[in-house]
Amino acid sequence: APALQQLSSLTSLDLIWNRIGPQGIRMLAPAFQHLPSLTHLNLSHTQIELEGMKSLASISQHLTSLTSLDLSDNNIGVEEIYILAALLE
Repeated sequence: APALQQLSSLTSLDLIWNRIGPQGIRMLAPAFQHLPSLTHLNLSHTQIELEGMKSLASISQHLTSLTSLDLSDNNIGVEEIYILAALLE
């Protein structure tokens, strides 16, 4: 994750099929704060679950340029949808 902090002009990050899970998102979340130009984030098939969604929500105020977020095939339920809605506000 520290390497991501050096990529402040990164606009697209594709982590599809990297089964990072909620712990991986928790570890990556601080690095996302240093990516102000990030517009596309693909987290499909990463098994992020509820805790991963909470980690994303906790840093959502730093993802101001994000226009595309792919969370497909992550076994997202109702609670995760509410967290996602808060993330998109």
